[in-house]
Amino acid sequence: MSHSLLSKFWKNYRLPVLCMALFIIVLLSLPWWRQLQQSCDQRMMRHHTENRFEHPVYIVYFDDADLSALGGWPLKRNIYGYVAEQLKALGVRTIGFHVFWEENHSDNDENDAFLASVLSSQPGFVGSLLIENSSNKNHASSVQIQWPDSTFIKTGIPFGFTNLVQSQQGMVLKTPVRIHAGDRFFRSLALEMAEDYLGKPIAVPGTVMIHYSVDREHLPLIPVRSLLDPAMSDSLRSVLNGSVVILGILSSQLGLEKPTPVDPAMPVLGIHAEIVDNLLSQSYLSVSPLWILCLCLFVPIVILSVKKNPSLIFVCVLLVCCGMCLTGIYFLQWQMDRLFPVLAGMAWCAATAIVYLSDHLLRGQRLILEEIEKRQMMETQFSERVKAAAQLEREYLALRDKYQKEIKDLRVTLSNVSDTEAELVRNEYPEIICEDQSPMVAILTEIKRIGFTEEPVLISGESGTGKELVARAIHQKSKRAIHPFIAVNCGAITESLLESELFGYEKGAFTGAQKTKQGFFESADKGTIFLDEISETSLAFQSRLLRILQEGTYFRVGSTQLRHVDVRIIAATNQQMDTLIGSGRFRQDLFFRLNVLPVNLPPLRERSDDIPMLMHHFLGGRALKLSEGAERLMKAYPWPGNIRELQNIVARMKILPEDTLITSDWLQQQLVFDMSHMPTSESIDEKILALYRHLEFRNNANTLIAESIGHLHRSTITEYLKGMTFQFFYEENFKMDEAVRRFNPNPDNESDRRLKSRMLKYLQNLVDKLDSRNSIENNLHGLSDQLRKVPRKYHTFALETARAYLMKQWTL
Repeated sequence: MSHSLLSKFWKNYRLPVLCMALFIIVLLSLPWWRQLQQSCDQRMMRHHTENRFEHPVYIVYFDDADLSALGGWPLKRNIYGYVAEQLKALGVRTIGFHVFWEENHSDNDENDAFLASVLSSQPGFVGSLLIENSSNKNHASSVQIQWPDSTFIKTGIPFGFTNLVQSQQGMVLKTPVRIHAGDRFFRSLALEMAEDYLGKPIAVPGTVMIHYSVDREHLPLIPVRSLLDPAMSDSLRSVLNGSVVILGILSSQLGLEKPTPVDPAMPVLGIHAEIVDNLLSQSYLSVSPLWILCLCLFVPIVILSVKKNPSLIFVCVLLVCCGMCLTGIYFLQWQMDRLFPVLAGMAWCAATAIVYLSDHLLRGQRLILEEIEKRQMMETQFSERVKAAAQLEREYLALRDKYQKEIKDLRVTLSNVSDTEAELVRNEYPEIICEDQSPMVAILTEIKRIGFTEEPVLISGESGTGKELVARAIHQKSKRAIHPFIAVNCGAITESLLESELFGYEKGAFTGAQKTKQGFFESADKGTIFLDEISETSLAFQSRLLRILQEGTYFRVGSTQLRHVDVRIIAATNQQMDTLIGSGRFRQDLFFRLNVLPVNLPPLRERSDDIPMLMHHFLGGRALKLSEGAERLMKAYPWPGNIRELQNIVARMKILPEDTLITSDWLQQQLVFDMSHMPTSESIDEKILALYRHLEFRNNANTLIAESIGHLHRSTITEYLKGMTFQFFYEENFKMDEAVRRFNPNPDNESDRRLKSRMLKYLQNLVDKLDSRNSIENNLHGLSDQLRKVPRKYHTFALETARAYLMKQWTL
């Protein structure tokens, strides 16, 4: 009885029940639809930008060229005062400073006093403060407020925070405009500027969703240098009179860009300008509650449930009208400054239409069932055959299970044998750390075969993958293991010294050659020489290296005597050789000679299973605990610096207490710093100089500094030291002793001697190729290739130093 009732109910109400089930499924999957809806809204936002602000909001900015011309970042604070005076003179009503004026630690506070006097001289200024560790909500139980210098707080101007909120996808979609900390409310910089401009408070929720109306290309940007042009004074006055201006830095190098729906790299100044315009026009976006949409969608279910047998036309018209209404709302939402979550509703309408149309089509199933009944007699005749086929199938399944078990057992046996062999291979190279299933096991097996040959080897791989370690392993497996292994970094030696270091030189071959010296090739006779960064060598050196590979002969610098050497060459590179060959920077015939036995080292991200063993090795037996999230992050991180970067991270772990649990948050801070927040050139200069002084200017200081910083090569450290030498020597009017004091404020005879020797070498290399018979400009033009690796900020000092040498203002 109950079964018949259920059948009758299903027959009469199956369509409403199916539609209700679909409706419940849509409700349960609303979080997923919400993410999809957000992506759709962002795409629509990109196509609905008006490319203009409703109010006179402008951005006055300092770019990289301005920063360089004004002495670099951070700027002197009197500069902000001059710019603020100029803007007020042009009639600007409200000026917001997107610059944090932290406490001034210098003794000279004249710049701060001048800026403070400008801020207190007239109304219309808004400053910035920083709020750290605040949540994304508009209420935080505990936050850290970083106020600007007390000099500017005393001026009485309002200060607003500049915090922005990024979504899980990294987009800036909404922003807090008020944050409650303790018993105080802090307003954002944009809200303070908008209220100052209107002269009255603005009713606004704690967090607003930004309505982007302008993309990066159409931002109302005004460079600071245009304010200093008298010819543009009248035109700027007509534009800026009675306007709102946000003043700050526009620089991609300082990381002042965020991804937004309208532009993947929107300047932060542009985002704050969008927020100010939203607050002035009250045009920020809001989201309608989902229950309104759910109520609207429930109406068709009720209608279809009342009408037991709806016709196909009625269903189609009803669902099409519902879909048109939802689509119309979707396109009208931008005129209403309100977002409607319509995608879930549209999906439900489409699913309902499919259900009703499918039911209409399945009505023909009844005719098919009648045909099936007619054929039942025919099926009876084949019943015995079906039984026989079923028996055969059972026998087949039994045999299949048997064979699958045997195959599984064989695989386990083969796997055990493979693991044993891998362990044996690993034990032969204890200095190379890897797991049994690591891609490095295949490399170690290849090393074992390569070691017994005499052919050249070319090791390719990213920086930090252990190319020199592999080269030493090849040497140890060769017949040359009892002879020397010489490692030479071609990228760390200047082009003028590389040839003399590798091939040696005769006494008097050049200035400073006071005695005969044998080169690295001669020292490595009967052994192996490892040429790292072979791609950094010049074409002239490559020709001489090709001669050694072909004939085993070479000439010392300054000698006509042909010398023979028996040495195996192992080269390494971290660049794409085919690209270098195509651009003419590397000889193709030399590549073919070196690439006889290629070895490609995998990056650390492709051997993430080796990370635990590597960490244990670097920790030196010390026990540190990693959370599950930290372990997952270690394996998911791309490791652009490979094993060298992992070693740096472990070095930071080693300074933590023994019982410290390494969390993913702590690890994320370290990894994000290494990848995304590369220090600027100014901080690199200061760090290199501080480390250089700490190491007392020793000969191996460059290598130690590179290892300490982690993301720079030792050859790069050399180029920075060259640049600082040119700068200090020029700024001290070419007086060597004063320039030495700039490097080393604390006099020390031994340190001064080492430092002076290195500075003289850099200056000697600078002027070696200068020819007094040529014009000064031709000589300076010829230095461009020599200075190509020196940071560009030092080029002017180098050229002026060379010019003074040609004009005989100083000599060595």
